Amino acid sequence: MNSPFHLYGFIVGIVIVTAITLIEKQYKKLGFSENNFWKIIIFSLIFGVIGARLWHVATDFYLYENNLREVFYIWNGGLSIFGGILGGVVGVYFSLKLFQNCRLLKSKGTNKKIQFLEFLDIAIFGLPIGQVIGRLGNYVNQELYGKPVSDFGSNSIFSIFKIFISPENRLLGYENIEYYHPIFFYEMVAMVFFVGAIYYFNLKKKLPKIGTGKLFLIYVLYYSIVRFLLDFIRLDKTMIGWLNIGVNQVILLIFVMISVHLLFKKRKLVLTSIYVFIATLILIMFNFNKTDKQSQKLFKDTVDRELVSIMVGDETKLKVEIVNSVESTQQGLSGRDEIGNDGMLFIFPESSMRTFWMFDMKFDLDFVWINGDEVVGLSKNIKKPAPGTINKDIERVSIKKDSNKVLELNAGNIDKYNIEVGDVVILK
Repeated sequence: MNSPFHLYGFIVGIVIVTAITLIEKQYKKLGFSENNFWKIIIFSLIFGVIGARLWHVATDFYLYENNLREVFYIWNGGLSIFGGILGGVVGVYFSLKLFQNCRLLKSKGTNKKIQFLEFLDIAIFGLPIGQVIGRLGNYVNQELYGKPVSDFGSNSIFSIFKIFISPENRLLGYENIEYYHPIFFYEMVAMVFFVGAIYYFNLKKKLPKIGTGKLFLIYVLYYSIVRFLLDFIRLDKTMIGWLNIGVNQVILLIFVMISVHLLFKKRKLVLTSIYVFIATLILIMFNFNKTDKQSQKLFKDTVDRELVSIMVGDETKLKVEIVNSVESTQQGLSGRDEIGNDGMLFIFPESSMRTFWMFDMKFDLDFVWINGDEVVGLSKNIKKPAPGTINKDIERVSIKKDSNKVLELNAGNIDKYNIEVGDVVILK
């Protein structure tokens, strides 16, 4: 019997318990009762979860447009930290407005009421730690990963950290790339530094006064910058026009400007910070655009999309379309009504176990797997997806052998041409 246990949900549960426990510890120092605390927490949790899911669905709606039911499948992942924080803040605000008017948020034996900014400030003693733990859920679900490690070169410092993503969790067009940058891990490291600084300066009594809102603003500023920078190497983001920048990054940029202004309220300092930040932004955008252009040359052993003749075995001569650039590899035969010639030959820069999928295919295929100049595997009569098939259910095609070329043919042509494992393939 299949277990209903979902590790992602379990990790989210640990996040909630840990964050609440740490926040409550600081909360009690303000002199308010535990009952009052839980009234606020319940509201913030409800609004936080709703906000986290709504933000994710709104910014990544393409993942759900063909199957709206999955909007409610939270256990599969997809809770945005941005939406969670904003939703939680709204929940705190409304809980205070609702209960303070009913005199339910007063401490026992005192008329003192907890203030909105006070609660936001003490939340920083638990929220970032919850984030660190929560990012383990991204590891479990294999989400929030970045660009392929190969984009930065095998000898680059950026290739030190990498994560293997299984074929069913790879994004469209990246089915044949195995290792990616673990953005969730980079964020974990950044937030560990932040948590360490908060607790260190708290012991030294050098943090901003609780209740001014400055501690919460420092967190917003720090995290906005971290995520803004990390999103440059994120693949699954909604882009804005021709710019190498995503929708979330624009929102984060606004958060940075607002936080700097509210923290310092000094016109010259604010303007200087903005100018420095924008200059840094331009340099980063230029650098990553340059990196992307270089990565597009990875597969350029022959001219992309040209027609060439190949010999398979001793008798079969075929006219095939060469595919060896990042863009054409991602596209493949998706969306075509026919091959248009005898076949399509994918050429890769190195040998590896590869996975193809039948995304948007309109006809059935045969696959000939080639390593060097030798046929090492055959996959026959792979069916096109049935109408309405969602992306995660589309068939993946692979063999348990390395290959550096893959030949796609119309279904039935492997038998028609008598292609066998061990045949030699020669490009004319």
